[in-house]
Amino acid sequence: MPGATHETGRLVRATSADGHARELSYDTAGRVRGDTTIIRGERLSYGVEYDYAGRTGVLTYPATSDGHVFAARFGYANGELGWVVDAATGFPFWQRERVDNAGRTVQSLTGDSVREVRGYDFRDDLISQRASGPSGTIQDLEYDLDAKGLMIARRDRLQPARELFLAAAKTESPAGTLVALTRAEPGPPARALAAKLAEQERHIEWEDLRDEWAYLVLAFVHHRVADRAEALRTVELVYAHLNFPAAIGSLVAYLNPEKTEQQLIDEWQQYLNEATVRYAR
Repeated sequence: MPGATHETGRLVRATSADGHARELSYDTAGRVRGDTTIIRGERLSYGVEYDYAGRTGVLTYPATSDGHVFAARFGYANGELGWVVDAATGFPFWQRERVDNAGRTVQSLTGDSVREVRGYDFRDDLISQRASGPSGTIQDLEYDLDAKGLMIARRDRLQPARELFLAAAKTESPAGTLVALTRAEPGPPARALAAKLAEQERHIEWEDLRDEWAYLVLAFVHHRVADRAEALRTVELVYAHLNFPAAIGSLVAYLNPEKTEQQLIDEWQQYLNEATVRYAR
């Protein structure tokens, strides 16, 4: 792509084969202060001003068809982005309201009075997002991640709707299933529960141990998760994560729509009682 540079070698113009072009300008510190794309003669220009610390202070967007130019001003608190306002009027577009002990934004407010609350797990991964406005809750999402932080499921509590990401789940060793699906920190209790099968994994294909893994995980969840609806959603995740073991198919709600929540819970307990005897031999 043909281009041109100024006296210090920084790119100031580049032209593509179809005639489109990009022009860059710089401030005295060598930072980009102007970025213009030219398409069929139309110029779309962005401008950047920096604060005393070299962070983006004002970002100017391309003019609209009627000539209006919009610019956003960024403010910082404790080294992190704290608010975004209209540079001309001061109207607030976004502001941080609360952070956690790790400095992550857990609550923010937008200019249209929509408040977002975020939750994170011990690995710093986002696991929940809830947005609400004057008319009530707008969005309520939860994310289930595997031991590597890959998303294996996303739930929308407003619909209710749930998506399973099986491709991601299949890349994960079942040794991480118990921790990932229960959101337990990888401490001694989880390791002790899985130790026997984890050792067997070195010599046996894990697919051959799916029923055993299902039993261990569901026994753990049954005693850990008090909310019934949440527990039954976790059964569905375990079922998908372990590649659909038939042994627990009768406990999956969407496969058995005729069963009530109580019936599923009762059958879960019966399954655990029978499996405990079977695997104790």
